[in-house]
Amino acid sequence: VGLQDAHNLAWKLAAVHRGEATEDLLDTYSEEQREMARAVIREMKLNVLERPNPSALVPALKILMPLGLSLGTVQGRIEFALSDLGMHRRKSRLSRQRVSLRRPRAGDRAPNVAVVADGRRTDLHGLLSPEHWTLLLRPGREVSKAAGRAREAVASVKAPIRAASVSPADANARRALGRREGLLMLVRPDGYVGLAARMDDANAL
Repeated sequence: VGLQDAHNLAWKLAAVHRGEATEDLLDTYSEEQREMARAVIREMKLNVLERPNPSALVPALKILMPLGLSLGTVQGRIEFALSDLGMHRRKSRLSRQRVSLRRPRAGDRAPNVAVVADGRRTDLHGLLSPEHWTLLLRPGREVSKAAGRAREAVASVKAPIRAASVSPADANARRALGRREGLLMLVRPDGYVGLAARMDDANAL
């Protein structure tokens, strides 16, 4: 959480310093960090290891915990929860959800999955950078013109935005990104999705 906190502040300070955004952007830092702090507190309240339990529950926990921890799926969920990588910024005013999607949603951390980007296989996070926004396009066959218009729309923006056409490279990526095409995602410099929209939604960009 501390690393994400620093990353969140750093890109916003840099954007204002370089004249890419107004000082209002800095207000979103404290808003987002307060929401993340509340989320951490909520998680702690639900974590049986972080709170005193009734004495009657202790023997049951001693039996069930080792059984649960021996399961790969349980271990994966615990590791993901402890990493805080599941923390999101969906309530931020910098998060705009303009299309019905299960995941990733605006405000979610962009998943690091294998993709084919402009014809070559890479990791999604390899396309992201703290030095620029990233426009991820999933054009499909029928909306290539819309993809071109989206690239043109971000080319005139003061902030640096790099665009890439991507498609899932394997089953894991399809689960994380969904199968739907004709979409775009604008990813912030700190790796969170700022906008999820249809490719032809020029107003959203």
